Amino acid sequence: MTAHTLAAPDTRHTGDQVPTANEPVHGTQSWISLRVLGTFDLSVGGHSIPLGTTSQRMLTLIALNSGHLPRSPAAGILWPEHRGTRAAANLRSALWRLHQCCTDLVDASYHDLRLAPGVTVDLQHVSRVVHTLLDPAAQLNSDELRDAMRTNLYDDIAPDIGLDDWLVAERERFCQLRVHALEALAHRLITVGWHGAAVEAALGAVRADPFRESAYHLLITAHLAEGSRFEAHRHHTTYRTLLRTELGLTPSDEFMSLLDSGRNN
Repeated sequence: MTAHTLAAPDTRHTGDQVPTANEPVHGTQSWISLRVLGTFDLSVGGHSIPLGTTSQRMLTLIALNSGHLPRSPAAGILWPEHRGTRAAANLRSALWRLHQCCTDLVDASYHDLRLAPGVTVDLQHVSRVVHTLLDPAAQLNSDELRDAMRTNLYDDIAPDIGLDDWLVAERERFCQLRVHALEALAHRLITVGWHGAAVEAALGAVRADPFRESAYHLLITAHLAEGSRFEAHRHHTTYRTLLRTELGLTPSDEFMSLLDSGRNN
């Protein structure tokens, strides 16, 4: 890919400060890791690289688009208050600053932005695990289940980098995906008898969506499977009370009979 020339730009309106007293990091010489779940972090060779908010948002946007995004839409998403040339100038400024910190992180051509080959992104690994968990035909062995348990399915997309409309929408989309994945993981863990791990996965789904009956259903089922009737009863009561006080609703008949079915097992 032909690299776009990164000349020193006009640095106004971009929200970042030029890095001070740091030599640029050459990513081809070190392992580069980009984290966008839970908290933003760029790590090169095991060392965290401080970046301004604009650079963090730009890298998160590229990561959310599988590491590749056309240049013009990226500028419009990152600077929706500006049009055309002003947004494009802001993007050039942001790319120049990023290049001063880490020279081999983003390949910027005239038309496209791409994360450089070899950059690992936590979201990409999590997305692969999510789609495997949500595939009803996928058979996971013990090692694959352990890998899924270690995967970060519990955190939102970079909550510390802003509340832009596109970020809010992406967080909601990913939240729904990970809730379904955590439920699928909990179900698989109950099936193989890993009840403690199933409780943890179900609790993750409950924390992400406290009003979701299916998440509480799995949590209570996991507790009943391991013989913890007290915990099952406590969560059953908690959910009934939550629905009644917050929404004026009652759970389904199937949910209401969960403790009875557990008593008969």
